[in-house]
Amino acid sequence: MKTLFLFIFTLIFTITLSARENPFEATQAYTEESARILEQNETIVQEAIKKLTPILEIKETKKNEKNKVIYVKPRTDIEKNIDLNIQKKILTDFILINYNNDKLTIHTKDIILKKFTIENENKLVIDYKAKKNFYTKREFLDSQNFKKITVGNHKKENFYRVVILLSNKPSNYKVQFKDKILTVLSLR
Repeated sequence: MKTLFLFIFTLIFTITLSARENPFEATQAYTEESARILEQNETIVQEAIKKLTPILEIKETKKNEKNKVIYVKPRTDIEKNIDLNIQKKILTDFILINYNNDKLTIHTKDIILKKFTIENENKLVIDYKAKKNFYTKREFLDSQNFKKITVGNHKKENFYRVVILLSNKPSNYKVQFKDKILTVLSLR
């Protein structure tokens, strides 16, 4: 009886089973939808080409003109910057950093408590005296000699710490203090 029941059940199951031969073959609905999307993209591209053709014609006419020499006077109202590759980052509302591949300056209104280095980790550490409240901030620097800078708060001890991760040993760098501006120069 059980075998008869199983036989009838499998017979009915196989008859009602409807599956495609290849489940990865695209269906008619999929091909219609992809054709519609391609048609929309073609119309968008054609509209963009129509908008850009006058601009392209103007540029081609300008290329055909002869090159003219133009003399430009230097502007006196702009502050001269000797090194144009200087990048600026504002770490917190009270710390501004300017850096390039050979020089890093830290501008702040706070007094420097102490400076020390960690030779085996290539780190320069500067402590500033101030009672500030902020979260630790880490920034990667796009420089050959200065990899990363971290500013951390030590509120209970009334200071905050700036740690500069260097590419070389700290002995290859010169640190200068002047008017609450710290400058780190690479000696290489």
